[in-house]
Amino acid sequence: MVKEKIFIDGLMHLGDIIITSSAIREIKKMRPDSEITYFSTGNMRDVVSLLPDVDHFIPYDYVSKGGVKQAFQIASRLRREHFDTGISLDPRERVTLIKWLARIPVRISAERALGWELKWERLFYTDDLPLDGWDYHEHRMAESFYEIFRRYFHDTDGTYLPPVLNPSDKADLDAVETLLQEAFRKQGIRPAKRAAFCVQTTNGRKDWRPERFAELADRLVETYGAAIVLTGIPAHAGRVRQVISRMKHKEYAVDLIGKTTFKQAVALCRRVNLYVTLDTGNTHIAAAAGCPVVT
Repeated sequence: MVKEKIFIDGLMHLGDIIITSSAIREIKKMRPDSEITYFSTGNMRDVVSLLPDVDHFIPYDYVSKGGVKQAFQIASRLRREHFDTGISLDPRERVTLIKWLARIPVRISAERALGWELKWERLFYTDDLPLDGWDYHEHRMAESFYEIFRRYFHDTDGTYLPPVLNPSDKADLDAVETLLQEAFRKQGIRPAKRAAFCVQTTNGRKDWRPERFAELADRLVETYGAAIVLTGIPAHAGRVRQVISRMKHKEYAVDLIGKTTFKQAVALCRRVNLYVTLDTGNTHIAAAAGCPVVT
């Protein structure tokens, strides 16, 4: 049997890519024999590798002002792959043109799951999926992506498929556990529970004051004997120091800023009991990894 080759483009932020796994799960459910290739920026390779049902990854190395020339180059490569279906989860002008130039026979846009509609770009798609009667403001983005493809495939089951991530490799789980145990020994603690904190966003208006995080951290230490595992990117180091400096139980604070790879950060979600986070990609990572989240 010849597999249907499906090309999916999602030029999105980390959290949004994880959210789209609801759509991919529904696509694979209804097209179980398909082979799915995901197209996104190169720095999202590790993220996409953790999405269930994705078989291949093609990096999109955006070139400013690359325009039509770059679109032709990428389309030429895609044409050789002989994709049967091309799906845009967040259609942009260039990827719209790329799929058309690649001569992918079925070209689908799902922009209405994001609450907007195509204009002239609609001419380059064979299917612009409707979502009539659906208020995306009243639903999570993952639910909207699931619903738009459930309708497209006429799936009468209607069992929502939430975002999930593939299981973590043992090496990543072991590396995270080693980091934690070394910190516990060094700081002389034997925590009964573990709570991960992400205390900063890229948008300062969404942040919580350091003293509030410190107060919550101390309460978790006193009530549950929890270690407080501070996570994030190196740019968050200053805010993490502010939180720790305000804690009464500083010995229970474990600073892992910049000490984990992306896959280890996912594994960490599977080694803690709770994730306290702001409106960041960490929220989606933790939830899809199966960790209880407070945001």
